Amino acid sequence: MHVVRPARSRYALATELFKPRGTLAAAELDVSKQVARNMNDVRDADRFPESAVSAGELFAAGIIEEVLRAMVTVYSEQTDPELLGNALDHLDGQLGEDELQGLLADFAGAFPPLAVINELMTAIQYLDAATEGIPHRQVTLEELLMLRLGNENPANVRFRELFDDAPLEVRESYEQAVKALESFFEGLEPIDGGGEGGPASLFELLRAPVAASPTSLEGQLRYIRENWADLLGDRFPGLL
Repeated sequence: MHVVRPARSRYALATELFKPRGTLAAAELDVSKQVARNMNDVRDADRFPESAVSAGELFAAGIIEEVLRAMVTVYSEQTDPELLGNALDHLDGQLGEDELQGLLADFAGAFPPLAVINELMTAIQYLDAATEGIPHRQVTLEELLMLRLGNENPANVRFRELFDDAPLEVRESYEQAVKALESFFEGLEPIDGGGEGGPASLFELLRAPVAASPTSLEGQLRYIRENWADLLGDRFPGLL
């Protein structure tokens, strides 16, 4: 799960709670409990219970994001081994290289990976680097996709403050990039994502749990368990 800079400060979220990509390790229950405690203390949830955050819901949201990230890998394996690299090339053509670089730099600045938050690299230096042969531009594009899906999910409303994509919405190319990605993925061979919908493009696949259960993270996990178990294979043994 992504956390925007101001929310990291407001809720005193320690660097140790984050993964190298800069995502909160919310799929680890101890981390979700700590974050929920911090948020509830700051929000004075004892006096204002309507503002309370559930550690269980944070944990569920973290699991869902990890599953969605795994489904990107599944989709890539079945349709296009160079999926994210080709998606970046498509965005270069649609937005222009400078505008795309600016959008990715905005993301890395607002939702910084550890190397950026620890001031070991600037956002631009991070984008120009790679980890284990995977270019950080591809990593950042995948994380931008996860951020968008998290913001689209109505069940995340209690803690959307953590990953509100408002810092990106000020740049017109953010919406343009999402539409260009939708068009790019629709041009690839769909895969069978289970359920009653039949073959689906990547965006259709990743949005299916929310479409099935818009306001319930538990319902979304149930959809994943019932429809994606075969696709996920042994990536999440016992977790679902």
